Amino acid sequence: SVNIDYKAAVEDSVTQLAKNNEKVAFVSGPLIDDINGKLRLAGYKAGLEKNNLRYNEGLVFEAKYSYKDGFDLAQRVLNSGATAAYVGEDELAAGLLNGLFAAGKSVPEDFEIITSNDSPITSYTRPNLSSINHPLYDLGAVSMRMLTKIMNKEELEEKITDKTKVLLISFPNNPTGAIMEKEDLEAIREVVTAHDIFVITDEIYAELTYGKKHASIAALPDMYERCVVL
Repeated sequence: SVNIDYKAAVEDSVTQLAKNNEKVAFVSGPLIDDINGKLRLAGYKAGLEKNNLRYNEGLVFEAKYSYKDGFDLAQRVLNSGATAAYVGEDELAAGLLNGLFAAGKSVPEDFEIITSNDSPITSYTRPNLSSINHPLYDLGAVSMRMLTKIMNKEELEEKITDKTKVLLISFPNNPTGAIMEKEDLEAIREVVTAHDIFVITDEIYAELTYGKKHASIAALPDMYERCVVL
């Protein structure tokens, strides 16, 4: 699949914040989400280590993805002694920003913030929030090149061996919304039926598409009994 290197992005953000701050907080959505609890948190720890800063659980804050949660967290973050924060979601960061203002702190003079999604929210705040840019166009372009190979059955046939029993498909893709159209899936169906391979298809983002409707490989002929749909 095609995705963002969340770990490296957070590590770079912490490195930037560490230039002027010795206590950098990690503020994210639920840590049960692997993007937060594994990838982003790992990037945070790596960034601290890279800049000779000690990891402290007291600087890690978990919240829902909401403005209110960010606002309510502001005093706790200040009480931790942090003077900067990486925040994993823009709405959460906007709440934190205004919570800091309500506590009498100026951003970025008293407290620095880098947030994660580069959504329009970052330009609505005053001051504007610094955010990690997501190259969605480039991600989409790479996804389409991969799809073209799969449609021609080149890459898929190359990867199959006598030990291959299951194929995992994860489309629509998050965050690009890239989908496999019916023609793409037909090419995969031909390969898996020819090699007697089962399919696990992760369709949890089936409603998060842009312009085109998601199609399930399980709906194709001879595929219903061969698929596990998540």
